[in-house]
Amino acid sequence: MSSKIIKSLFFSLLTLLLASCGGGSGTGGSSTDAVYAVTAQRSIAVPVGNPVGFAFDNNDNIWIMSGVHNGSSHSLTCFNPNTGASLAYYVYQNLIEVLGTGVYGITWDGASIWISVAGNNNKLVQVDPSTGQIIRNMSSTSILGPTDLSWDGTNLWISSGTGEIDTINPSNGQRTHFLSRGDRDTGIAYHNGEVWVSNMFDKKIVVYDAVNKTIIDEITTIGLPTTSWDRRLEFHNNQLVVLTSAGIDFYSVTKK
Repeated sequence: MSSKIIKSLFFSLLTLLLASCGGGSGTGGSSTDAVYAVTAQRSIAVPVGNPVGFAFDNNDNIWIMSGVHNGSSHSLTCFNPNTGASLAYYVYQNLIEVLGTGVYGITWDGASIWISVAGNNNKLVQVDPSTGQIIRNMSSTSILGPTDLSWDGTNLWISSGTGEIDTINPSNGQRTHFLSRGDRDTGIAYHNGEVWVSNMFDKKIVVYDAVNKTIIDEITTIGLPTTSWDRRLEFHNNQLVVLTSAGIDFYSVTKK
């Protein structure tokens, strides 16, 4: 058999093998943009600088965490997204205890706000939204730490920034490893039995089945910013909502 034929067979086999392998974001599954149509609806401004996390409360108001890595002061602001009216404003001087640490994503559990602190000191901070007082500090993941949080009604879902996705039950502290991704992550949102995770180094959002961990879809059609930390995720009223340094963007999500 000639060397040209051997080379042709080799590259044909290699192509087939690559096509059959799962993507770097998880355990393999649906092709890109095959399941969901995600369409921009509106954008609103963020009323504070350096937004790093956000969450909706029971009254459809938005809470914004603001600050910088190694910052000595951070703020938590609540505002009405329809009128822009400020409803609450709290300042924290004690969230970072060790340099090399930052404050990042937050979530709402129906009664409290949880704040992720990550870096050289990793923890989850529970806050009373009516007073701004810290209720509890709870240890979190040990590798880099949480970058974004989401709530499924029982557990906190944790985006670690390293590709590791975990859950923690705040009632007993039990931590469960969900999966290890080939891509690093920056935002996470639980929605109707699915986990939506934004990649750190590209503009992709990967959708996982929250039970069997398979990839349901990979969203590439929306214009996420190129800045790696600019992709915090939430679901609100069945809309995907994305926080960036430029504002808050709302997207409708429908199955194709």
